[in-house]
Amino acid sequence: MDSKRIISATIAIPAVYLFILWGGFAFFLVTLALAVTGLGEFFRMSDEKGLPSLKLWALAVILMIFFNAYFVTSGSRPGWDGDLSPFIIFLAVAGLLILLVLKKDIKEASVSAGITLTGIFYVGWLFVHTVFLREKRPYGYEFTVIAVFCTWLADSAAFYVGGKFGKKPLHSASPNKSRAGAAAAVIGASVSALALIRILPVIRPLRFTSLDFMTLNQTILLGALIGAGAVLGDLCESALKRSFGAKESGDFLPGHGGVLDRIDSLLFTVPLVYYCMNWFLL
Repeated sequence: MDSKRIISATIAIPAVYLFILWGGFAFFLVTLALAVTGLGEFFRMSDEKGLPSLKLWALAVILMIFFNAYFVTSGSRPGWDGDLSPFIIFLAVAGLLILLVLKKDIKEASVSAGITLTGIFYVGWLFVHTVFLREKRPYGYEFTVIAVFCTWLADSAAFYVGGKFGKKPLHSASPNKSRAGAAAAVIGASVSALALIRILPVIRPLRFTSLDFMTLNQTILLGALIGAGAVLGDLCESALKRSFGAKESGDFLPGHGGVLDRIDSLLFTVPLVYYCMNWFLL
């Protein structure tokens, strides 16, 4: 394994866990910084392909999405009551189209709208679920730990098993990904979820509350969804990079590529865990 990958992972994993443990404003700032950096990487790739976009509008909408999530989850709503996500989504689409109409050259309006909205929803809307998940009471911390670490373990299982046993490619969008690696991701995430839910409550310093209300079937289902989501998230980002003609989204982490290369799986798995958690708590 590349020594740069080992060093980066050694630093990143404890840091990520500490921010999950702290939650609150510190966690919010980290997730916002990652989203803004990921958005910049997305638009850099589209720029290199010569595709137009309204970057400042996308940035403004993502800031609105994240600050709304923070005010909703922290309980401090300055001047309004309730979640403004539906209004922000309306504003993102309607405002963008109005801005494009006001431009003198509208020949590439449809392309610009598509690229801009993809950046907003792919990077901003999917990743803001990390804030909603972490601050969801009473088990946000526990499910965030499960989402993040099961995703990483799924990615690792896919990488090692696929590299050693993978013979049949999973999809043309990413020839290096194999069916064996995808199966390993689903199995690895399921086993990891079972282990985390039963082992972490015993380790007192982690402050991990028991999730004994979850059945065996629910735990396996959650793990399988994380594994499948990790594979699909990785595959979708590979398809976007291939369409842009880019090998990596950036060089944020040595040996690991850019921010999007690191959070691509989480963009799918965190929302899945968030909605599963709400379903389990009904």
